[in-house]
Amino acid sequence: MEESMQVMTTAEVAKILNLVPDRVRQLANARALPAVRIARGQRLFRRADVMRFVAERAANPPRPGGRPVVAKEMDGDGGAIGAPRSD
Repeated sequence: MEESMQVMTTAEVAKILNLVPDRVRQLANARALPAVRIARGQRLFRRADVMRFVAERAANPPRPGGRPVVAKEMDGDGGAIGAPRSD
């Protein structure tokens, strides 16, 4: 099966990303990590989307004591959403 068509469960994604499943769900809810909901509310993730997220995370490593900043978490002013402003 072509990689773009392979799907993964929340638990499988959590293992690859070294995160707990709740954090993977948070990323999916925030649309930082695309997912599709199927019967019984289970989420499935395309392997290609997970690998793209891994690449983005590697390019934007987590700040000390903070979350990784990925492109989809940037506000319109180019700052990270929730980051303190120096206005």
